Amino acid sequence: MSDKKESIKTIPSDAKILMDDWDTLTRIIRQVAIPAHKHQEESSELLADDIINDALAGPYRPFLACKLKAFANLCTMRMLITSAENEALKEEKKDLAKSAHPLAKLAAKTTIGEVDKRQKQLDEITNEHFSQWREQIKTWIAALNAALVKNDVPLSTLEAQELAEALTFSELKKRFADLNLELPTIKELNFSVYFKLKSELVIRNSLARRQLPHTQKEIDVVTKRLKSLLNEIHKTETALLKNQETPTLKIADFTQ
Repeated sequence: MSDKKESIKTIPSDAKILMDDWDTLTRIIRQVAIPAHKHQEESSELLADDIINDALAGPYRPFLACKLKAFANLCTMRMLITSAENEALKEEKKDLAKSAHPLAKLAAKTTIGEVDKRQKQLDEITNEHFSQWREQIKTWIAALNAALVKNDVPLSTLEAQELAEALTFSELKKRFADLNLELPTIKELNFSVYFKLKSELVIRNSLARRQLPHTQKEIDVVTKRLKSLLNEIHKTETALLKNQETPTLKIADFTQ
């Protein structure tokens, strides 16, 4: 293994609190990270820190961050409206109202009913956007499988399942360590990087199964041939994130 360390952003504590308060995103995080944490039952009310960290250290981080930003705005507006309606809380929330400007001014024109309506819209669009990612991932996996076959790396049924298997970053690290493969420095685990790492694992296994040399050198030769496809994956995910961001943040924009 290389002595280079991967670099993944840490998750702020306030984001963890928001996640526990939003059932829709909690369910998505369970789908993204729970397979790596089968010891925690899905019926548990609160998400463990390691599950949240795994979800946000992975390629879904930008998607989750965008939804959390919108949800945080709705939570702030709800708090401001509640504070304005409750005399006992006015002094206590004075600092929040100042820091939340211009939401504090908009709160006077907004009702809890309007916030509830927008929350429902956010729930619906979050589920819809998550489904879009799931479908896109299926397309990427099929393209990678075809590219590997084209480059003389046929996958067995088990290897194809490994390529399609959802892995968290902690699981990827463990598999690289178990196979004594070099894990490169990672600033951001987007889907392009994620599938490059997944591809390296199945390339190694395919070469080994066929009793061919399967050191990092041979693996790198094949992954370099996937560069064009991996670049296309990055372009597609960037466009999808941008297309989803605008309608998501619009829901939480009370100036509209």
